[in-house]
Amino acid sequence: MFKAVDSTSEKIGLNFVQIIAYPSAIRLPDGLKLEDKFDICVANTITFNDTEEVRKEEECSRIVDELLTNANAKAVILFIAPSDIECILIAAQEKKKDYFQWIILELQELELQKSFSNINEKLIVIRKESNIYNTTDFCKNHLDKLSPENNTRNPYFTDLWQRIYSCDLNDGIEYGRKCSKDLYQQTLSEAVGDGAHVSELIISFLVYGMALRSAWQQNCKADEKICDKLRKMDASTFFNDFILNVNFKDAANEISFSGKELSINLKIRNFRKVGSQRALIDVAKWYKNTLITFGQDLNISNST
Repeated sequence: MFKAVDSTSEKIGLNFVQIIAYPSAIRLPDGLKLEDKFDICVANTITFNDTEEVRKEEECSRIVDELLTNANAKAVILFIAPSDIECILIAAQEKKKDYFQWIILELQELELQKSFSNINEKLIVIRKESNIYNTTDFCKNHLDKLSPENNTRNPYFTDLWQRIYSCDLNDGIEYGRKCSKDLYQQTLSEAVGDGAHVSELIISFLVYGMALRSAWQQNCKADEKICDKLRKMDASTFFNDFILNVNFKDAANEISFSGKELSINLKIRNFRKVGSQRALIDVAKWYKNTLITFGQDLNISNST
């Protein structure tokens, strides 16, 4: 995600930025600071104190004053909630209208509040597009192999399967409905539709399986289920030589890697006037590690 945002920001001239985030986001679990995740130049990282002891309006005013001490870094990336973003935009509008270029990263499907339409600030939103896995191929070619009727190696699997799908196999009566292929397909499709994390988990398994098959083909004989060369392969070799070389399409996605990260799609929207209102308009996308514009000029303040 950060690499794609880096490249996207540079392409549109926003390569000198300031960051606003909550205290918990400033220092990451891996020991890095938030700014370490970016390759673009981060002039300043400002903590937004969202405690009850501090009045929000005063905190927003303080943050804008601190932003203005780094006047050359006009691009500001906001890792905070919509209500707090609105507060900062209002404070900025009162102090120095239209000076900053605000950047919001939507890591989840988070709609901006309607009250944003009353704010005349330069704003772009970079949204990560979820990889929604199409279940057609899985249901057609793999689901039957997983079902307890065709998978008897694990004695605990039947009970687990019934609990996952809340259905009864054979003559069971615990759940009140019979297990069936149609039920499995419907439940899987609903799970994928309800959360991108389910799709990402399935895609992760597919990537791992394809990488493992490729490693086996290159290192083992056809009549070997697994060989010493594959068994002794270190994690770094497996990741760099096989995981990162996985590339495949399903009905909804093209899965590949770039710079040791899963290639992702980003939607870039610009907050601009439409008639008498202001709204977010799609102006570009990040696809296959390339910025593709839609023929509209971005209304931005270039960082210097």
